[in-house]
Amino acid sequence: VLGACERACRWQLAVGLLQLKDLRVSPDEVSYSTVLTACRSSSLWKTSLQLLCSMAGAGLEPGTISSNAAMRVCIQGRNWHVVLSLLRDLPRRRVAPDATSFNSAISAC
Repeated sequence: VLGACERACRWQLAVGLLQLKDLRVSPDEVSYSTVLTACRSSSLWKTSLQLLCSMAGAGLEPGTISSNAAMRVCIQGRNWHVVLSLLRDLPRRRVAPDATSFNSAISAC
């Protein structure tokens, strides 16, 4: 369902579904990444950062996948400084940046 919201650019619905407490399945990093990607079409970089931070409240640690998704949203919103900050923060969170992480930083600049 989250993937359908992403493809339809229905980020509000995707965020709402992610925050439902009555789900039989708990959202994981892929779920959050899908919602982050849905935010990209509207350049919702602040929303993407809030979602990334809310993962901890859901008992999840943002990994490479979700961090890269947030970086791509920030690129779309033309916030290169936020992209670089997210990249710089990865090792502190014990998350290994990958080629996508570095390509996002290069694209942002």
